[in-house]
Amino acid sequence: MIVFEPAKIELPTYTFKTAPIETKELTTSWDVKFEHANGTIFNRKMDQLIDFSTLDDDELTTFSGTVTYTTQFENAGNLKYVILGEVNEAVSELTINGKSAGMRWYGIHCYDVSELLKEGTNTLEIKMTTTLANYCRSLTDNPTAKNWTGRYKTPFPSGLESVVLAE
Repeated sequence: MIVFEPAKIELPTYTFKTAPIETKELTTSWDVKFEHANGTIFNRKMDQLIDFSTLDDDELTTFSGTVTYTTQFENAGNLKYVILGEVNEAVSELTINGKSAGMRWYGIHCYDVSELLKEGTNTLEIKMTTTLANYCRSLTDNPTAKNWTGRYKTPFPSGLESVVLAE
């Protein structure tokens, strides 16, 4: 697949450091908004990020749509990157303190947030759009959906599983 952008984009230059960068998994509670492909909207509070397909909750195991995770965290002034762990084939958008850090739809979902973070409390919002697979699996009366998802014997992994902060 070749993607043409409407304007010239400055690509980041990556260098390898001799010393490893400091990373820390963000462990916090999350306000999570679910906007289902079927039009329903519901909210949850989550103490940890998890693959929805592993839960014993039909509302989440059959979810397909947009999930918005929101939390706050403290920055001592040294953080530069937010790295999303397993995103399970989702498209992600990251916002820090109301300002966009960008969107990723393939590869490593790593965002340079050095210009967006402030010292002290910061608000982090991650918007993820999942695949339709799990919702379509639940449409047992729809022959097209049943045919399309017939090869999925178990729910497709879905949801964000970790967030890492890095210097």
